[in-house]
Amino acid sequence: MGKNCIVMISRLFSALRVGSRSFTSFKTPHQAAAPTQTDLPSYQKSLIWRSSNLGMLELDLLVGTWAKKNIEGFSLEECRKYEEDVLAIETPDLYKYLVENKLPVEKEPKLAENKYIRVLRDVIHSGRKPDFVGEKI
Repeated sequence: MGKNCIVMISRLFSALRVGSRSFTSFKTPHQAAAPTQTDLPSYQKSLIWRSSNLGMLELDLLVGTWAKKNIEGFSLEECRKYEEDVLAIETPDLYKYLVENKLPVEKEPKLAENKYIRVLRDVIHSGRKPDFVGEKI
């Protein structure tokens, strides 16, 4: 590598720094500390944002609208369970489960017991608007 290339790489790494922190020091949601009861409102907002930004417009509208109306009433444990049961699923798989109503045979028993998937599928396939409130989960 030439000297110019090394200088460019050095500038690139310098540009990636934010203040005194580099991008490598940021924690992903899985690396971050588990939220506590005092963090509940910000945790709920984070879940609502993630539900509204899944990467497919149909899911963003359906799941995001439902989340905006229901997550604020969730306890900390319900929020954690929602994150595990819905937001941990890859977006294409979530689309298949919710919209196309296709459950894989090997995962079907687990997903059939998933209360959040069940409620979201019921909302989507019943023709109700996803902004309903009061559905007991």
